[in-house]
Amino acid sequence: MRLYEILNEAISLTHLQKPLEKAIIGSFVDIAHETSKHLSRLDPEIRDEVLKKTSLSPLSEQVKTWMFNISTNRIPKAIKAVLDKHVDADIKVEARTITSSGFADGNLIVINQTLFRPLTDYIFNTVYQNTLDNLDSEDKLFQEFFSQMKTLSTEELEYNEYHIHARMFEVISVIIHEAVHVMQHKPQSDKGRQNTEYRSYLTKDKKKFSSAIDKVSKGDYDTSAYRLYRSSPQEIAAFAHEAALKLVNNIDLGQIDDFPYLRNTINQDMQWYMDDQFSDPKNPEEYKIFKRFHKLMYQEVIRAIDRAEKEFNKKKKSNTEEY
Repeated sequence: MRLYEILNEAISLTHLQKPLEKAIIGSFVDIAHETSKHLSRLDPEIRDEVLKKTSLSPLSEQVKTWMFNISTNRIPKAIKAVLDKHVDADIKVEARTITSSGFADGNLIVINQTLFRPLTDYIFNTVYQNTLDNLDSEDKLFQEFFSQMKTLSTEELEYNEYHIHARMFEVISVIIHEAVHVMQHKPQSDKGRQNTEYRSYLTKDKKKFSSAIDKVSKGDYDTSAYRLYRSSPQEIAAFAHEAALKLVNNIDLGQIDDFPYLRNTINQDMQWYMDDQFSDPKNPEEYKIFKRFHKLMYQEVIRAIDRAEKEFNKKKKSNTEEY
């Protein structure tokens, strides 16, 4: 195993999930406030047509687009603030329209901005529905909507955390995946090296592997190319983080109190999240990938369990002291 592959095992970023969630929710509030300012500047003769009780008008779609456009600036700033605080690297974050969900280039993370659209649409639709639920008169629809959008708070968004969480998970998963790559490349970047070594556990043919990487980066998920792409040490580590995030979210560590039992049984849960592309124990190359993926995923899940247990004991101690 090469040095950078050993260093990959020290990269642990799943702890960023909660800070990223909090920051993105906070940016939603900013987006709502900016939208309320935009609505207030609309021509009074047409702004009452922005919202209709029976269906969303074309102007309402314009408001959604306005919110989405703001998000492509606000959300990356919120994400960068979290990375600046929690990661030992100066990571830049941008949102663009790209073919993949995201990519890392040196210390730059680019995320596909279309991932933000479900989030901003959710804010609009939630506030719109809340407006209808509390409406005394249809004539006041715009004024009520404007008022709710203007006063949208973090607390209100957190009240709907389950739905927001489901929409944010893909964004956060992409950010953590690409942040892993930035940290993998950091030792070379710090030395001024632009080229970072990529290789595959399945082939020694560098041209074949490079061609596969190019295909996937352009959105061509040809089966053989994707297997080569996923068999690189860098991608194994990044996707192991994604799998760990999914498992940790699905078992809901916030509701666990028997942590020793969870540690002893976690391998049983992990099997459903392991990548079955490389599961042939009779194939030495595949089995090497499987073992490495399992090890890195297991480490991340155990770290998450340790953090949850620490938080659980802290709350337990605080509750005991109160009584």
